Amino acid sequence: MLTQGKIARIEALEQIKAVRDGIDTKRQVTLGEAWTDYRARLVRRIADGRQSDLTLVAYEDKMNRLLLPAWRDWPLRDLSDDAAGVAERHREITRAHGPYSANHAMRALRAVYRHARKTRLERGLPAELPTDAVQWNRETRRSTGMSQRELAGWHSQLRALPNPVRQEFHLFMLLSGSRPDALRRARWADLDVARRALHFPDPKGGAQRAFYMPLSRAMLQCLWRARRAGRFMHGHAARTYIFPADTPVGCIAETKERRTVLSKWGVDLRQTYRTAALACALGEMDVHILMNHSLGGVSAGYITPSAIMDHLRAQQEKVSAYLVSGLNVKN
Repeated sequence: MLTQGKIARIEALEQIKAVRDGIDTKRQVTLGEAWTDYRARLVRRIADGRQSDLTLVAYEDKMNRLLLPAWRDWPLRDLSDDAAGVAERHREITRAHGPYSANHAMRALRAVYRHARKTRLERGLPAELPTDAVQWNRETRRSTGMSQRELAGWHSQLRALPNPVRQEFHLFMLLSGSRPDALRRARWADLDVARRALHFPDPKGGAQRAFYMPLSRAMLQCLWRARRAGRFMHGHAARTYIFPADTPVGCIAETKERRTVLSKWGVDLRQTYRTAALACALGEMDVHILMNHSLGGVSAGYITPSAIMDHLRAQQEKVSAYLVSGLNVKN
């Protein structure tokens, strides 16, 4: 059954096709129509495995909540001509929703406009971007990692979450320092129990950054709990994904929690892992490999991580032991 939203998207795509095919040469494409076309492109890229569905989720939120209510029917060329008005909207969003949301909304607008020009949704769109006059808010990396003393309280919050699959997802994030998007898409087929390693074939940076993550005993125990919970809650999807969910893809889509429910997640846990690695006196190069950071310098380029898996696994055990002792429970 077609929903009103789907019907509207189909109609918008038909109107855009008429413009592209030269049937309607006078009509100006609106932001709402351009977003519909760009959204369809994102959906295709997600289906082809070339784009994260988190990008679509983020853009949909910013477009539907912060931009389209005011500008849905605005022609794109009018937005290009009203750069001062766009800059003022950026300031309004900053005041109402914060600097990061404002910047992200403007990036979404910029991406949609560039897409419209590149794909000739409308011939002769100005080269000047609607966001040219925006004074971008400064974005700084927040220091939100936890100390060992804070872990027990966080763990109590974690175990109060109603979904046990999400519990194990966040715990594995803590124990691995993994990036949320790569971890949520992890598959059982990529788990090598004999080597005690989890393969990430398409992490941030693409297939050329593929790597094997060595697993500590605590990380393996976390995976087995995730398997039991996943099979119980999402039987079919759990055959493929380590952290299954009732989503079109079959794995967890949203990795955030309400801060009042779980105070730390995502990058907070990645920072906690990095801090714990320092407390355990791990070498800088070991940490770079374990967290799949790029290895800078000519000398580092000669390192073959797969040849030192026993060493890396021992280092992973040190970090896990440090973190688990802070959780103050038997893992």
